Amino acid sequence: MNLRDPNEFSSAYRAHQRRVRAAAQRVVVDSGAAEDVTQEVFLKLWQRPELFDDRRGSLAAFLCVMARSRALDRLRADGALDRARGRLAEQFAVFEPTTTEEPLDALVRRDEHEELHSAMRRLPAAQREALTLAYGREMNSIEIARRTHVGRATARSRLRLGIGKLRADLDRQAA
Repeated sequence: MNLRDPNEFSSAYRAHQRRVRAAAQRVVVDSGAAEDVTQEVFLKLWQRPELFDDRRGSLAAFLCVMARSRALDRLRADGALDRARGRLAEQFAVFEPTTTEEPLDALVRRDEHEELHSAMRRLPAAQREALTLAYGREMNSIEIARRTHVGRATARSRLRLGIGKLRADLDRQAA
């Protein structure tokens, strides 16, 4: 198969695009993102057809593995971006002026924020992410479950455990 030939490439696209899209959608769930991944996979194949070696397996298998890999990369990138936005929002919240706050009150509020931020860093990553999504992004447990790709019960457990650990940690600091 000569994938440099536009006719053969077009034929390969028609034969495999649904399967590639399905492989991507199983990972990213969102149909728009799956379509983007499918386009990326076929664009990469068009640009570098030599990546496919028919001695190592079928074109369908090669494309599906490539789609799954790209879809996982997309999920990781989206998650990292969301976490970075959450951390930035958290950091800037400290500097947002409140009403006419007295300097001493502002200092106490900032100390409390630093204690909370420190306690949050000590939480396991999954619990920290769930709490950040719940309180920073005002998401409910269903939305958190979808975002983190876990079941609703798992998302609720992470929230409950995280709140309990935060409460215990902050109580220890206050004592």
